[in-house]
Amino acid sequence: YGAKVKAKPATDKELRDYFETHNASHKRYWTVERRSGAVWKFSPESYGISVTPAELKTAYENNKARYADKSFDAVRKDLEKELVQSKFNARFTADVQRITQQGNAAAFEQFAKKHGAKKTSLVDEVLKPDSAVISKLFSLKTPGKAGAVVAHNEGSLVVLDAIKERVSRPFNDVKAEVERDYYQEKA
Repeated sequence: YGAKVKAKPATDKELRDYFETHNASHKRYWTVERRSGAVWKFSPESYGISVTPAELKTAYENNKARYADKSFDAVRKDLEKELVQSKFNARFTADVQRITQQGNAAAFEQFAKKHGAKKTSLVDEVLKPDSAVISKLFSLKTPGKAGAVVAHNEGSLVVLDAIKERVSRPFNDVKAEVERDYYQEKA
């Protein structure tokens, strides 16, 4: 049957109608949404967070069952990392909430400078579900808004600069794709 359809070539009008129908119902021939922004990375070290010997002992005693037969000295380094990360997560999240309420780029820059965070530009990014930073960028709906991500032993302050909305691509740019799809559907 596919050979019969191809034997009679589709008219330009048929292809344009197919294009219009699928664009209206499924946005099939549209560009992807893109976002631009900035991200600053923070680490527990940039916050100068430390843990006291008393905090370590208390954490060990409160979680003894978790460590089974291991001595305090055997788990001290791992426990210290966990406590430092926990303190960092709490402080960083609270700081970012405070900074985002101010809602201006100067506050973000000052906060980043205070903690020695380096700025990285995010340009024309597309949504990547496996990237917490890019997912956060796409969760922000208004340029100038910011959000925080705490993952993989670091914190990120993400600021949305611009949204490049999805748009329909011109028919002539996608004509070959439309023609292929048209024939596949008719086959």
